[in-house]
Amino acid sequence: MGRMKDRMIDVMNEENDMLGKKKIEKIEKIEKIEKNDKKKITEAEEISYLEAYEKKLVEIDKELDKIAREEQPILLGDQVKDTLTDLEGTAVARTVYLHGCPQYEVQPRQLKDGKVVDSAWIDEPQLVVVRKKSVQRKIKSRYDPKNHGGVRSHP
Repeated sequence: MGRMKDRMIDVMNEENDMLGKKKIEKIEKIEKIEKNDKKKITEAEEISYLEAYEKKLVEIDKELDKIAREEQPILLGDQVKDTLTDLEGTAVARTVYLHGCPQYEVQPRQLKDGKVVDSAWIDEPQLVVVRKKSVQRKIKSRYDPKNHGGVRSHP
C-alpha cells in the first residue's frame, strides 16, 4: 500500500507540475499581450505627439514669416510685379551682393509658345507684392538636406 500511495503522490505531483507549467504559460501569454497593448498605446501616443509637434512647427513657421515680413517686405513664394516692366511672377530666390541691394529671382507664370518663360533677377525696390504667399513651401522640405533644388548656374 505504501508503494501505491507513493505512486499516487508522484502522479499528483506530475499533474501539479503540468498544471503549474500551463498556468505559467498562460501568465506569460497574458503578459505578452499586455506588453503588446502597452506598445500599441505608446505608438498611438507617439503619433499624436508627432501630429501636435507638426502643428507646432506650422505655428512657428507662421510666426517666422510674420517676423521675416517685418524685416523684408517680400518673402519667397510671394506673387510680385516689376514696376518697370510689368513682369509678374513668383519670387523663387533672393540674393544680396556685397555692395548691392537685394535681388529676387522672379519666375513668371505665363507661357510663351507653350514653353516656360525664363526667370529674371530684379532689384527689390522695383518689386511690389501682388499677393502674399501664393506658393506655400512645405515645412518638411525646409529641413531636408537632400531636397536642395539641384545645381544652378546662378546664386
